Amino acid sequence: MLPLNRQLKVFLIKLRSRQSEDKLLLGEGYQKTEYVCRWPNGRALKCDYLSRAFKRILLQNELPENTRFHDLRHSCASFMLKQGCSMKEIADWLGHADIKTSMNIYAHLDMETKNDVADRLGSILALEKC
Repeated sequence: MLPLNRQLKVFLIKLRSRQSEDKLLLGEGYQKTEYVCRWPNGRALKCDYLSRAFKRILLQNELPENTRFHDLRHSCASFMLKQGCSMKEIADWLGHADIKTSMNIYAHLDMETKNDVADRLGSILALEKC
């Protein structure tokens, strides 16, 4: 179980309000469901909808088509690492029992961080004296 951040909580409250408005507007035509992700008529989204929509978003934004929805977990881990989260926090957030999985497979350093490391290493080397 993961906590909701404030922004996501506000979004979900607005979504619920909009769904209540849809229900009032459609009356008997509104399909009752407990799902959060649903069409304005209440009908639940199909399981593969997010994957198909994700592919369209990639194409519209000229991003690599071979990116999988699952790859967002890697991005999440990498962003958490960049924000200074510990590997324990990242592993727990992703639901990994072993930190090694998060560390070796999911969390990646971005080029900005690699450049920062290179600069820090360069600051201890006296290459300009050579």
